[in-house]
Amino acid sequence: MRNLGYSMRAGEVGCFLAHRNVWEAASRMRGCVLVLEDDSHVDPARSPDIRAAAQLLSGKNMAARLISQPRPAFRTWHEIGPDATLARPVRHGNLTVGYLISQDGAKALLRHSSSFWCPVDDYMNLEYLHGCLMLHFEPEIAEHRDGGVSLIGRREKPPVSPRTRIVREFLRASRNARGLIHSWLVLARLGLCFQRVRQPSGTRLA
Repeated sequence: MRNLGYSMRAGEVGCFLAHRNVWEAASRMRGCVLVLEDDSHVDPARSPDIRAAAQLLSGKNMAARLISQPRPAFRTWHEIGPDATLARPVRHGNLTVGYLISQDGAKALLRHSSSFWCPVDDYMNLEYLHGCLMLHFEPEIAEHRDGGVSLIGRREKPPVSPRTRIVREFLRASRNARGLIHSWLVLARLGLCFQRVRQPSGTRLA
Protein backbone atom coordinates (compact mmCIF):
# COMPACT_ATOMS: atom_id res chain seq x y z
CA MET A 1 0.00 0.00 0.00
CA ARG A 2 2.82 2.40 0.90
CA ASN A 3 4.66 1.81 -2.39
CA LEU A 4 1.69 1.69 -4.77
CA GLY A 5 -1.00 3.70 -3.01
CA TYR A 6 -3.41 0.76 -3.31
CA SER A 7 -3.54 -2.90 -2.31
CA MET A 8 -2.58 -5.83 -4.50
CA ARG A 9 -5.39 -7.82 -6.07
CA ALA A 10 -6.18 -11.27 -4.68
CA GLY A 11 -5.10 -12.79 -8.01
CA GLU A 12 -1.73 -11.02 -7.83
CA VAL A 13 -1.15 -12.30 -4.31
CA GLY A 14 -2.10 -15.84 -5.35
CA CYS A 15 0.17 -15.70 -8.40
CA PHE A 16 3.09 -14.48 -6.28
CA LEU A 17 2.58 -17.23 -3.70
CA ALA A 18 2.43 -19.86 -6.46
CA HIS A 19 5.79 -18.71 -7.81
CA ARG A 20 7.25 -18.64 -4.29
CA ASN A 21 6.28 -22.29 -3.96
CA VAL A 22 8.14 -23.00 -7.20
CA TRP A 23 11.22 -21.10 -5.96
CA GLU A 24 11.15 -23.06 -2.73
CA ALA A 25 11.18 -26.33 -4.66
CA ALA A 26 13.85 -25.06 -7.10
CA SER A 27 16.05 -23.93 -4.22
CA ARG A 28 16.40 -27.59 -3.20
CA MET A 29 17.33 -28.79 -6.70
CA ARG A 30 20.72 -28.66 -8.36
CA GLY A 31 21.03 -26.98 -11.72
CA CYS A 32 18.10 -25.10 -13.26
CA VAL A 33 14.32 -25.41 -13.27
CA LEU A 34 12.03 -24.50 -16.17
CA VAL A 35 8.95 -22.68 -14.86
CA LEU A 36 5.86 -22.63 -17.11
CA GLU A 37 2.43 -21.21 -16.32
CA ASP A 38 -0.69 -23.02 -17.54
CA ASP A 39 -1.28 -20.73 -20.53
CA SER A 40 2.27 -20.87 -21.87
CA HIS A 41 3.35 -22.66 -25.03
CA VAL A 42 6.99 -23.51 -25.72
CA ASP A 43 8.30 -24.40 -29.15
CA PRO A 44 9.51 -28.04 -28.77
CA ALA A 45 12.22 -27.42 -31.36
CA ARG A 46 13.90 -25.03 -28.93
CA SER A 47 14.59 -27.69 -26.28
CA PRO A 48 18.32 -27.78 -27.15
CA ASP A 49 18.49 -24.01 -26.56
CA ILE A 50 16.87 -24.42 -23.14
CA ARG A 51 19.36 -27.13 -22.19
CA ALA A 52 22.28 -24.98 -23.36
CA ALA A 53 20.97 -22.02 -21.36
CA ALA A 54 20.56 -24.22 -18.28
CA GLN A 55 24.23 -25.18 -18.48
CA LEU A 56 25.21 -21.50 -18.60
CA LEU A 57 22.94 -20.42 -15.75
CA SER A 58 23.72 -23.34 -13.45
CA GLY A 59 25.78 -22.18 -10.46
CA LYS A 60 24.95 -18.51 -11.11
CA ASN A 61 22.41 -16.21 -9.47
CA MET A 62 20.38 -15.81 -12.66
CA ALA A 63 17.07 -16.43 -14.41
CA ALA A 64 16.06 -16.07 -18.07
CA ARG A 65 12.61 -15.18 -19.40
CA LEU A 66 11.40 -17.27 -22.33
CA ILE A 67 8.98 -14.49 -23.29
CA SER A 68 8.57 -10.86 -22.30
CA GLN A 69 6.13 -8.02 -22.89
CA PRO A 70 7.23 -5.56 -23.99
CA ARG A 71 10.23 -6.97 -25.80
CA PRO A 72 13.09 -4.58 -25.04
CA ALA A 73 16.28 -4.01 -26.99
CA PHE A 74 19.16 -6.10 -25.71
CA ARG A 75 22.86 -6.85 -25.58
CA THR A 76 23.96 -10.41 -26.36
CA TRP A 77 25.49 -12.21 -23.39
CA HIS A 78 26.02 -15.71 -24.84
CA GLU A 79 25.17 -17.56 -28.03
CA ILE A 80 23.32 -20.77 -27.13
CA GLY A 81 22.42 -22.04 -30.60
CA PRO A 82 22.69 -21.26 -34.32
CA ASP A 83 19.93 -18.64 -34.04
CA ALA A 84 19.52 -18.20 -30.29
CA THR A 85 21.12 -16.10 -27.59
CA LEU A 86 20.82 -15.33 -23.91
CA ALA A 87 20.50 -11.57 -23.80
CA ARG A 88 20.68 -8.82 -21.23
CA PRO A 89 17.72 -6.46 -21.86
CA VAL A 90 18.32 -2.71 -21.96
CA ARG A 91 15.13 -2.30 -19.92
CA HIS A 92 13.28 -4.91 -17.94
CA GLY A 93 10.37 -6.64 -19.56
CA ASN A 94 7.49 -8.35 -17.79
CA LEU A 95 5.63 -11.67 -17.63
CA THR A 96 6.33 -14.80 -15.63
CA VAL A 97 4.63 -17.07 -18.18
CA GLY A 98 7.86 -18.98 -18.73
CA TYR A 99 11.36 -18.65 -17.34
CA LEU A 100 14.43 -20.70 -16.56
CA ILE A 101 15.89 -20.20 -13.09
CA SER A 102 19.01 -21.48 -11.38
CA GLN A 103 19.13 -22.88 -7.86
CA ASP A 104 20.96 -19.77 -6.64
CA GLY A 105 18.43 -17.53 -8.38
CA ALA A 106 15.54 -19.34 -6.72
CA LYS A 107 17.19 -19.02 -3.32
CA ALA A 108 17.69 -15.28 -3.82
CA LEU A 109 14.11 -14.63 -4.94
CA LEU A 110 12.76 -16.71 -2.07
CA ARG A 111 14.98 -15.10 0.57
CA HIS A 112 13.80 -11.55 -0.14
CA SER A 113 10.08 -12.21 -0.63
CA SER A 114 8.86 -13.34 2.78
CA SER A 115 6.76 -10.18 2.51
CA PHE A 116 5.95 -8.44 -0.78
CA TRP A 117 4.02 -5.45 -2.11
CA CYS A 118 4.04 -5.77 -5.92
CA PRO A 119 3.18 -8.37 -8.60
CA VAL A 120 5.69 -11.16 -9.04
CA ASP A 121 7.01 -10.01 -12.44
CA ASP A 122 7.71 -6.54 -11.01
CA TYR A 123 9.45 -8.12 -8.02
CA MET A 124 11.68 -10.21 -10.25
CA ASN A 125 12.82 -6.98 -11.92
CA LEU A 126 14.02 -5.52 -8.59
CA GLU A 127 17.48 -6.97 -9.08
CA TYR A 128 19.17 -4.53 -6.72
CA LEU A 129 16.98 -5.99 -3.96
CA HIS A 130 17.37 -9.74 -4.47
CA GLY A 131 20.46 -9.98 -6.69
CA CYS A 132 19.06 -12.47 -9.23
CA LEU A 133 20.01 -11.21 -12.70
CA MET A 134 17.23 -11.37 -15.28
CA LEU A 135 18.17 -12.36 -18.83
CA HIS A 136 15.96 -12.98 -21.88
CA PHE A 137 15.94 -15.63 -24.58
CA GLU A 138 16.28 -13.99 -27.98
CA PRO A 139 14.35 -14.69 -30.05
CA GLU A 140 11.71 -15.56 -27.49
CA ILE A 141 10.82 -19.24 -27.37
CA ALA A 142 7.37 -19.23 -25.75
CA GLU A 143 3.94 -17.74 -26.31
CA HIS A 144 1.34 -16.51 -23.85
CA ARG A 145 -1.85 -18.19 -25.08
CA ASP A 146 -4.28 -16.55 -22.69
CA GLY A 147 -6.74 -15.35 -25.32
CA GLY A 148 -6.08 -11.77 -24.24
CA VAL A 149 -7.96 -12.33 -20.96
CA SER A 150 -6.12 -11.85 -17.67
CA LEU A 151 -6.77 -14.54 -15.08
CA ILE A 152 -5.82 -12.07 -12.35
CA GLY A 153 -8.58 -9.58 -13.12
CA ARG A 154 -8.84 -5.87 -13.74
CA ARG A 155 -6.89 -3.35 -11.72
CA GLU A 156 -8.95 -0.94 -9.66
CA LYS A 157 -6.96 2.15 -8.65
CA PRO A 158 -8.82 4.16 -6.01
CA PRO A 159 -8.15 7.89 -5.61
CA VAL A 160 -5.22 8.66 -3.31
CA SER A 161 -4.39 11.69 -1.21
CA PRO A 162 -1.72 14.20 -2.33
CA ARG A 163 0.52 13.01 0.50
CA THR A 164 0.20 9.38 -0.58
CA ARG A 165 0.92 10.38 -4.18
CA ILE A 166 4.07 12.28 -3.16
CA VAL A 167 5.37 9.36 -1.09
CA ARG A 168 4.58 6.92 -3.91
CA GLU A 169 6.41 8.99 -6.53
CA PHE A 170 9.41 9.51 -4.24
CA LEU A 171 9.70 5.77 -3.66
CA ARG A 172 9.30 5.10 -7.39
CA ALA A 173 12.09 7.58 -8.20
CA SER A 174 14.30 5.96 -5.57
CA ARG A 175 13.71 2.48 -7.02
CA ASN A 176 14.40 3.73 -10.55
CA ALA A 177 17.67 5.36 -9.48
CA ARG A 178 18.86 2.27 -7.62
CA GLY A 179 17.84 0.10 -10.56
CA LEU A 180 19.73 2.26 -13.06
CA ILE A 181 22.94 2.19 -11.01
CA HIS A 182 22.61 -1.55 -10.53
CA SER A 183 22.05 -2.11 -14.27
CA TRP A 184 25.28 -0.35 -15.20
CA LEU A 185 27.20 -2.30 -12.57
CA VAL A 186 25.79 -5.52 -14.02
CA LEU A 187 26.81 -4.52 -17.55
CA ALA A 188 30.35 -3.94 -16.28
CA ARG A 189 30.38 -7.29 -14.47
CA LEU A 190 29.15 -9.13 -17.58
CA GLY A 191 31.54 -7.24 -19.86
CA LEU A 192 28.70 -5.76 -21.91
CA CYS A 193 29.18 -2.01 -21.45
CA PHE A 194 30.39 -1.56 -25.03
CA GLN A 195 28.35 -4.36 -26.56
CA ARG A 196 26.14 -3.37 -29.49
CA VAL A 197 22.46 -2.87 -28.62
CA ARG A 198 20.18 -4.93 -30.86
CA GLN A 199 16.46 -4.89 -31.55
CA PRO A 200 14.34 -8.02 -30.94
CA SER A 201 13.30 -10.15 -33.89
CA GLY A 202 9.67 -10.78 -34.79
CA THR A 203 9.81 -14.58 -34.81
CA ARG A 204 6.52 -16.44 -34.32
CA LEU A 205 6.38 -19.91 -32.82
CA ALA A 206 5.17 -22.99 -34.64
